[in-house]
Amino acid sequence: GGRPKGVSQRAAKGLSAGAPADETKFSELVKAHRADPDDLAAAGRLAAAYAEREEYPEAGKLAKAVLAKDAKNQQAAFAQAKVRLSIGEDDLALEVLDKALDRAKPDAAALWLAASLKFQAKQYAEAEELFTIGVAQFPFEAKWKKALAK
Repeated sequence: GGRPKGVSQRAAKGLSAGAPADETKFSELVKAHRADPDDLAAAGRLAAAYAEREEYPEAGKLAKAVLAKDAKNQQAAFAQAKVRLSIGEDDLALEVLDKALDRAKPDAAALWLAASLKFQAKQYAEAEELFTIGVAQFPFEAKWKKALAK
């Protein structure tokens, strides 16, 4: 059983139409991190990529290491939040995102997750504020305007 050799878990689940490009991008992130493990930006990007792939142990370990040195790394915070959500710790997920979120220059994934979690927690005014930031920062992504319309 199982999936064919060489097919990622993500692609096997049908979560990504562009699996080969995603795999190439992921391997580039791994190479960049290995080349310079002290590059916190690269480590944060890799942690987020692990989280997107639902590889939570790797995401959590790397995100924790990055956040210990840079509590404002939005991509590591996104990864840590996804790990927290996977084990039902929604409050802690939102807490880590709130600490890292840069409202002037937000990371799109971190902002979306924070806004969505605030909405789920019935913190509607704060959710609306974050979705509004998303509309301003990412005007070509329709999901921000659709979220505000709800």
